[in-house]
Amino acid sequence: MLVAGGPEVIPARIRWPMHQAVRELYEEAGRRGLRRLLPEVTLRPSADVGVRAKGADTDLFHLIEDGVLVPDGEGTAAVLRIAPDALTGYRRDLMRLRPDAAALVYWAGSRWAALVATSAKNRSTAGRSSGGTRTSSTPKRLHVLPGSAPTASTERTPVRRTRLATR
Repeated sequence: MLVAGGPEVIPARIRWPMHQAVRELYEEAGRRGLRRLLPEVTLRPSADVGVRAKGADTDLFHLIEDGVLVPDGEGTAAVLRIAPDALTGYRRDLMRLRPDAAALVYWAGSRWAALVATSAKNRSTAGRSSGGTRTSSTPKRLHVLPGSAPTASTERTPVRRTRLATR
């Protein structure tokens, strides 16, 4: 998925987009009847990433060890960058796939890139305060309507009785 339109930069502390893309790849392969062409994927609930694809984190670490992904930056700005020369063999493997399977992997790679981009955008923008978006149905002060007296009068106005009120 990385060579098939996947993200060029992967935030080091955000792993959920990868697991989400693997899950969606596996589900889409099932819908298209291509699941037999993929390695078996075991999905489990996870507090860290929502649904974890077993082995995906290990595969990512192997890519770091092999020099395909190069760590860059520190702290919350740490990312994994792709070493462009290291992808040649992976591209050849992708080209050996059946066209329908390759199209599915390209779809999943672009989905992974989109999830990473969305995650990075959401992370870079400050969260909005809920205080500014809430409004009260009750005004905070009494607004004087045009044509009405600015203060309340202590005088009572006489009530006119109608026929229905006197019965």
